[in-house]
Amino acid sequence: MKTILLFCLTLSTLTCYDVFGQTSIAPHQWIVKLKVVDDENQPVSGADAWVAYYLPSSTDQSSDVNNPASDKIGGLTDENGVFTASHEDTGSISLGLHVRKEGYYPTDVIHEFAKFRDSDTDKWSPNITLVLKKIVKPIPMYAKRILGAPSVLNQPMGYDLIAGDWVAPYGKGANTDIIFTIQKTAKDTEFVVTFPNSDDGIQEFPVSYKITEGSALRSPHEAPKNGYQSKLIRTSANSDENKCYFIRVKSASAEGALYGKMYGDPMNFCYLLNPEPNSRNVEFDPKKNLIKNFRLFAERVYTP
Repeated sequence: MKTILLFCLTLSTLTCYDVFGQTSIAPHQWIVKLKVVDDENQPVSGADAWVAYYLPSSTDQSSDVNNPASDKIGGLTDENGVFTASHEDTGSISLGLHVRKEGYYPTDVIHEFAKFRDSDTDKWSPNITLVLKKIVKPIPMYAKRILGAPSVLNQPMGYDLIAGDWVAPYGKGANTDIIFTIQKTAKDTEFVVTFPNSDDGIQEFPVSYKITEGSALRSPHEAPKNGYQSKLIRTSANSDENKCYFIRVKSASAEGALYGKMYGDPMNFCYLLNPEPNSRNVEFDPKKNLIKNFRLFAERVYTP
């Protein structure tokens, strides 16, 4: 799903024109040097790498400039994990950078020319390091996307992560794992996240790329053991789909706490929860979702 989304995004950004049918930048020679490394910053040789770019039709004189084609330059990384591609630019406003290798999660990044000045060397001759994260131990998890919340203000609403539903009276969930409260202020709407147990909590982890870019595995393979906070407040003004969090719930259980992660901000995010007590593995196998029933197709999670 992510690969398809990025491919569509790449095509759309590679083929943008102004209202007069002209490209937004002048043609220019570009040279891209990719350095591919693994989780431990070691070079990955023999990885399949390619750079996608815009290519107008030179043979079909009747081709519509509003429906241009694309092409790519591909090859394998050398023993140092390096792949280089170059081309006389034909009007692209960005390049799609892609890397694949068996045993690793795919990585995709978009290099946007508009983010750089013409005098900036990194615009036309970028040296970019991409990380291929190893596929270690994908596991079944409870995973679901939450699309909004009940229309209730200033009242705590419990959510059952295992049942995948709001706790009564707002749904059929039986156990409160995480609590959401929506509060209206004079300037904005606040989304407050709290937990029923003192050792439960949430903590943000940084991701360098947008949700449509980077490694398919956005998180580390394991959640941290400590560092969780009992409360998080986000607002509609600073809501960011690219935010990522680790969560720990059911810490008061005799069996032990459950660890997981969240991609996105309340109230439009997906969560992934490891069912094994005290296991901090958060590497999800999308083919083994422990939640079976979904009201909407969009609630399904396809990212690891």
